[in-house]
Amino acid sequence: QAISMSLTKSVRIKESVRFQIGAQAANLLNHVNYAPPNTVFNTAPFGTISNVQTAEGAGPRQIQITSRVIF
Repeated sequence: QAISMSLTKSVRIKESVRFQIGAQAANLLNHVNYAPPNTVFNTAPFGTISNVQTAEGAGPRQIQITSRVIF
């Protein structure tokens, strides 16, 4: 199972101005997430796992860094 994480820090620069910096990570631990096994009975690859999941957050680790100025 993929673990995602998000961290955000907000700093007040002036009374009406803030700066935010953040980071988001998908598949934080970078574990391989295997697809379900082949379920077609009476075939050579029956029961084998030959793919990995491609859903969001299931692929390789992805990290995104963001910043914002709010006024």
